[in-house]
Amino acid sequence: MLIPTAEQHDSTARFKEFETIDWIEEAKNQVAYKNSSALAENNSFYSVAHSAFNLIQVWIVIFLVAAIIGLNTAVISIVTEWLSDIKLGYCSNHWWLNEKFCCWQNWNTFGSCPDWKEWSVATTSYNVYILDWIMYIFFGAIQEYAPYAAGSGLPEIKTVLAGYYFDKFMNGWTLIIKSIGLAIAVSSGLSVGKEGPAVHMVKLREILSASAAAGIAVAFGSPIGGVLFSLEDISYVFPLKTLSRSFFCALIATTVLHVINPFRTGKIGLCGAYLTKINIKMAKFRKKIDMGKLLSYLFQECEDGNWANLCTNRNTMSMLTSLLFATIARFIGTALAYGCKIPCGIFVPSMAIGATFGRMLGNIVQILQANYPNAFLFAQCHPDTQCVTSATYAFLGATAALTGITRVTVAVVVIMYELTGAVNFIVPTMIVVMVAKVVADYISPGAISEQMIFLNGLPFIELESSPLGMQVSEIMTKNPVTLPTSGMTIDEISAVDFTPIVLDINTSTETVEEIFTRLGPKMILVEDITGRLVGLVTRKDFIRAKLKNSSH
Repeated sequence: MLIPTAEQHDSTARFKEFETIDWIEEAKNQVAYKNSSALAENNSFYSVAHSAFNLIQVWIVIFLVAAIIGLNTAVISIVTEWLSDIKLGYCSNHWWLNEKFCCWQNWNTFGSCPDWKEWSVATTSYNVYILDWIMYIFFGAIQEYAPYAAGSGLPEIKTVLAGYYFDKFMNGWTLIIKSIGLAIAVSSGLSVGKEGPAVHMVKLREILSASAAAGIAVAFGSPIGGVLFSLEDISYVFPLKTLSRSFFCALIATTVLHVINPFRTGKIGLCGAYLTKINIKMAKFRKKIDMGKLLSYLFQECEDGNWANLCTNRNTMSMLTSLLFATIARFIGTALAYGCKIPCGIFVPSMAIGATFGRMLGNIVQILQANYPNAFLFAQCHPDTQCVTSATYAFLGATAALTGITRVTVAVVVIMYELTGAVNFIVPTMIVVMVAKVVADYISPGAISEQMIFLNGLPFIELESSPLGMQVSEIMTKNPVTLPTSGMTIDEISAVDFTPIVLDINTSTETVEEIFTRLGPKMILVEDITGRLVGLVTRKDFIRAKLKNSSH
């Protein structure tokens, strides 16, 4: 069980910002709507068309959401690439082009591009003041229109899927500001990823689960992995019909991104969306390597080329030192950047940390194998074949790091397989995933998204948590305000729930938790042995009781 700290208990004041969704009431309304529609049906064209629309309207919404997710991801990728270059200069002929496309055919004999102007040459102090002024306006707009656009958004999404609606969070302004802020954060060089804010699309739980799957799918280029990740980590309830709709949504989103193909690579996902066919002279211009490119280099075998000087036989110690410092720097940068008031994700940065460490470890094993070929560890190695490949260690390191961050198992294996197509590594990947999860759970129980939920004071009931060991009478609100049964008007009677969930006063809190997590009512009524109403328990009351009990 994830145990919140004492500081986290004070943050439960944010519970009032969330409106609890009564899933049982929503299900009743849906059934009533279907029944009324069935009674109103006849053989007219309008009735048939209306019935057909009711059957396919969810699929239409999912298709539109998936297309928007794919388009939004492509736009973010394009803007991120442009902003990464605009830090250093701009294209004098076409300001909207990044350096790659600006200098596509304009490299001169000296290896430079005359159309690309550096800011040190083109900018005056007056221009800098104007840019500062524009940024201040942008910051003010964020505070006014989307104050809850900060952070990755995954804790909030999981809270909404658990049955707590947050209108200020689930709106269009949050999506827009998160998309803009995400492009700026990634292009600035912060150790963050872009998969977190990709799930802010719709309000309905079923469509939101599908949207979350599509968001993960376009971030990694892994449709099946995105569906499994939504099932295993993000979604609170995942019925069978949501599985097919999530798969459809992820498929459409990745297809749209593939059709747009913003960098003309013919590929999608983590490595494909960033691996561009770079002009050989442009490679001489030194700049920071993007995390997607970094991972692709680390996953390459040395026989395919000298990727980013990772396969040189000279200065081996220097290469190992560089990988070690890259791991440490990325670890510190990710720890500082994630959780800041910026839209960001942590999946790709964690994979970069694991990949650099794994590559370093693989190189060390290669050195040991070359110096001690007869050691028992290398007894199965054939002298004429390469026994140790550092790229495999990088791949497994990225897998272990992603598992340690998310505590997701099956989805991580599928995502890594879809990224690389390495069928032979499925069994080693499964072993690494299980070891990483066991070790991570022992050191720090709960995934980072769950810890951020409690840190931010969001209402959330863990599906796997230790029991309270109490009776419902100890946590209920006693003597609730009631309305008299006599003298009620017809309008007041229509608002009465005639089939509430009622429990005996001696019912255990474990039963209450099962009802809240599996059925999702907004509240439970409590009666004594005579059938008299003596109290009620809401989901928020139950969470407060668990937090209070965990502090003792």
